[in-house]
Amino acid sequence: MGDEMTDTERLLAELEIPNLVARYCHEYDQARVEGYCALYAPDGEFRTPDKTARGLDEIREKVAAGAATAAPAQHVTYNTAIQLGDDGRAKGWSDFMYVHAGAENTISIVGRYVDDFVIHEGQWKFRRRIVEFVAR
Repeated sequence: MGDEMTDTERLLAELEIPNLVARYCHEYDQARVEGYCALYAPDGEFRTPDKTARGLDEIREKVAAGAATAAPAQHVTYNTAIQLGDDGRAKGWSDFMYVHAGAENTISIVGRYVDDFVIHEGQWKFRRRIVEFVAR
């Protein structure tokens, strides 16, 4: 893509970015570490209030550790809003809940994702995902 996105590129981005957000949940919830890492640009960053993982090696280490100890759970992501730039970049905001499966299906986390997206090798990827917790 050039500096300014065409109407077609903008429409594609508005379809592809929410799909990326949804795939993030599926890859993490199913403990598919490599699939999860493939959603990030090589210089990607994942940040929570208590930890930042920079680059695919640190992201892989973070998600593998979480997958090894996580109880069955599922992300519920909603209210996704996207702001497209004209430079092959975009910003996004999504609210989420993390529901632990079991007899009571308890909501254990409520928060917001603040995302920066980039096009890498023709695909939208996370450049940065910041997790803001509302309740834990």
